[in-house]
Amino acid sequence: MRTLKTLLILLSFLGTQVSADDLEQDASSSIWQVRYCLISRFAVADSTARRLLEKLSVDSHSGVARQAFACYSILFLDLDRQVVLAAFRRGEFDLAGFNMKDRKAFETPGFWAWNLKQAEAPDHQARAIRALGLCGSQEDRPLLLKYQNSDNPYLLHELAKALHRLGDEAGYLNVIEAILRLPPASAVHYQTLAIDCLIQSHPAKARGSWNQLHIAISSMPDLQPNWMCGHISQEERLP
Repeated sequence: MRTLKTLLILLSFLGTQVSADDLEQDASSSIWQVRYCLISRFAVADSTARRLLEKLSVDSHSGVARQAFACYSILFLDLDRQVVLAAFRRGEFDLAGFNMKDRKAFETPGFWAWNLKQAEAPDHQARAIRALGLCGSQEDRPLLLKYQNSDNPYLLHELAKALHRLGDEAGYLNVIEAILRLPPASAVHYQTLAIDCLIQSHPAKARGSWNQLHIAISSMPDLQPNWMCGHISQEERLP
């Protein structure tokens, strides 16, 4: 475990040295494929990632903007309102198969509240929860809280972010704790994301949560490599 941690720190340091000087250049490239591929290099919610992802989330190329906004909304809890509005207006949340007289309905909390109530599959529920957290208001919190007993880590992660974005910190923390109580064998990826949320919102809680998860997965030698690497590298971001 210690060797893996040392290797990850070294690779992270080298990657930073190599890319620090050309991130801005790539983000301003006239070739959209370069801008698109740059997005995959952002894995940590730092000030550089925020600045460049916000820029790329309103890119003139819709594919770049869509990919950047997806990364931006995963990495960061608190989002720029104008960037969010731009995502809705370009059709980021439009659903295929709906015969809508006015596609602007997809930009309204009323539609997403209705869609959430109709959805049965957890991924469809999570999609509606994500949208509602970005376009809704405090009035939507009671509906969202009905899904806090789910055992689906993807849904719970979207629910936690939505509650935070709508100003329900107590509900947000309860859902984060629910994610961290799930069996790590199937949820460690989302548990790592939950701890990333704590690093941004409640840094004093992040270290203890990371330590508990670390103990739980240290005896799991067959854990997916990407999940283990994500957990180990996260330690460097803990306060």
